[in-house]
Amino acid sequence: MELNKNINIFKLNGDIDNLKHAVITKKDLEEYFEKHRLLLSFFKRELVVKSFLIIGYSFTDSLILSCISELSQAFDGEHPYHYTIMKKSNEPDFINFVSDLEIRYHIKTLLIEDYDEIKEILRDINYYTNQYNVFISGSYRGNDEKKLLEISKFCNKLTYSLYKENLRIINGYGYKVGYYIAAAATKIMLEENVSSFEKYLLMHPFDEHLTSTQQYRHREFMLSKANVVIFMYGFASDDSGMLEEFQIAKKDPRKIIIPLGCTGGAAKLIYDEVKANIIQYPYLEKIIDNLLKEQNYEDLISLILDIIQQNLE
Repeated sequence: MELNKNINIFKLNGDIDNLKHAVITKKDLEEYFEKHRLLLSFFKRELVVKSFLIIGYSFTDSLILSCISELSQAFDGEHPYHYTIMKKSNEPDFINFVSDLEIRYHIKTLLIEDYDEIKEILRDINYYTNQYNVFISGSYRGNDEKKLLEISKFCNKLTYSLYKENLRIINGYGYKVGYYIAAAATKIMLEENVSSFEKYLLMHPFDEHLTSTQQYRHREFMLSKANVVIFMYGFASDDSGMLEEFQIAKKDPRKIIIPLGCTGGAAKLIYDEVKANIIQYPYLEKIIDNLLKEQNYEDLISLILDIIQQNLE
């Protein structure tokens, strides 16, 4: 069992490499609840506060169902629903079993024709899970004090607006821009007494010793967590990390790409390519010119939020 991770893994029944602790016989099952009391306590805690998607489990032993039944009695049914995926069957016993899972155990079943469908279902779950995540790609390497002040103010206003919309910012700590975003988000969350910073901000800084291949994989990892990608400022060069992030982002046609051409740099290069291929970005067709001409940051942020809201709908 691994705890305090984004995903906790509970291995309840042992494995082939550790037969001593595997649950094989009926006696093993009967003794399980006493021998693994602490493990089950952690497991029940997770069942109360999170929704599980249960895959590849037949429910033929009583481990999970007993835990859920105990919680259902303790909380009078007021606990999260859980979910499972099963292959369809017209057998009466199967239909009754599926109904029983929902009524008695708060487990809703998605019935499928073929197990190959699970891959697409998991992709959709990942998509909708990331729907409120916004990746901000941006940097600025100049030393113009006036420009830096302008960028700082814009990052502050954008960060505050995304926070108020309950959107989570993901960022690779791009030069100057990443710092301004992190500083603004931290200030806001301290003022709002937010206990879990990662609910609104995920920072993934680059290690300076990463190879180009590792940097690419790092960018893929960050972008996989967000459905909306905002490009701003940056260094207008063919080897710009922002351009690489754009190439990764546009591979997924469901990602909402918002290039703020008015901020210049790499963002302007990305804007030019998006406009030249606007048919691939239908959500920008009517407002693409505004992303280049808009100089009022309040109006620009309002435009960004409108685009994101349309995506959520």
